[in-house]
Order: sequence, then C-alpha cells, then structure tokens
Amino acid sequence: MNELKTALNAFQTQWEKSERSEEKLGELFESEIAKEVLCRGCFEIDGKDYVIEPDAIELYFHEEVPEGIKDHIMYHTNEQVPDYLKKRGVREYPYFEMGTFNLHPSGVDVTFEKEKTERPYRASFLIREYTYHRKGERGTRDKCPTHLFDDLFPYGISAETLAKIHWVKRERMIPEDKVKTDYRVNVAEYVYKNGKFEKKPAGNSKKDITKNGKYIQCKRKWQFKIEQESKYL
Repeated sequence: MNELKTALNAFQTQWEKSERSEEKLGELFESEIAKEVLCRGCFEIDGKDYVIEPDAIELYFHEEVPEGIKDHIMYHTNEQVPDYLKKRGVREYPYFEMGTFNLHPSGVDVTFEKEKTERPYRASFLIREYTYHRKGERGTRDKCPTHLFDDLFPYGISAETLAKIHWVKRERMIPEDKVKTDYRVNVAEYVYKNGKFEKKPAGNSKKDITKNGKYIQCKRKWQFKIEQESKYL
C-alpha cells in the first residue's frame, strides 16, 4: 500500500500549502490521488487470481472547524456521532490513520484524515465503481460499491488478512486525460433547518435532482471516473 499512501501524503502536503478553497481541493485531489487510483494502480490480494481496479471514486471532505469546508453527508465526522455514543460521553470521533479502510452502509472508503493541523479535517474517497479483473482477461465492471466487501476482503478483516491486500501497478495504465468529473451519486444539497442541517427536498423540481429523485443535487463535482470504453481502446 506504500505507493497509495505516498499519493495520500502528497495531497496532504500540497493542501497545507494551498489557500484551502473548494476549487483547489478538487484540483489537488484529482492530481495527487485520483490519477494514481484510477490510472496507475490497483488492489491485489494474496492467494487470489484477480485484481481490483477502481473506475470511479468520490471525494468526501469535512473540516472540523466552524468556518471550514463542510460535507454534511459524510459518515465519519463529529456531526454524525450518534446519540448512544454521546450518552457515553463521546463527542468526537477519533481520527483514522492514513490509508485506513472505512466500511459503512454505502461501501468502502480509503481515508486520509488529519488531526494535527490548523484546520483538522476528515477526508476519504469512496470506491463507487470498480473492475473485477482476472489476470490476463478483460475485466467486468461492478457499479455496486458494497460488493467490494466480498471482493476486497475475501478472507474477512483482521491484521493478518489486511496484510494480504497490496496496492500494485496496473497491467494496463489509463491515460490521465481520461479522468472525468461529475456529481456524486445521490449526494444532496443541505440547508440549515430546525437547528440542524438537512437534505434539501426536491419538491416539485425535475431539474438538478439526485438520482433517486428525492433531493436537490449537491453541485460539487467530486466524482472522478474513467468511462468504460476508455479502458479497452
């Protein structure tokens, strides 16, 4: 996983030097992380005859300071600490170590959070789509991110099984100009209402709504994707 962690660290270094705007965030994520994940590397599991090539990933980023960039849909933020933990006196989530896999109801995230900085932040990317690729064969794209639970963790999760997962170079590199951006799937805009942030309902609107038709779509183009046909040109 060293080359992937190098990309995550490169993002953090450049982010510390930047003006920390949303525009710069997207640019740095694409240049330092998305192009490594989508174009150059893939996951390999010891004892298996396949690799997993991410084809679409989504950035999630939330600063834990009042004036910071907010991403209210993100699972692992202090806003999302559930009541049962608060009753135990837990008000803040601990920060994940670099390169941690975070499994949640939407799929699998790779995290690159940072606590010791002027504006501490939660950061991760969801593997939205991936190709299950047997060596020497044309792969099959899977658009269900929760299927990754079985494909990436075939032996379950323990210190020993996680050590079987490696980040390696792809057999076939993807040209970097094939990376395209889009809206994240079913990520809504949020509004402050009744003392909390809530998803903005679509109402009667038929324009700029989420894929499920329920909400107004968040306008951040934080999905980074390689189109299917680009992989086999």
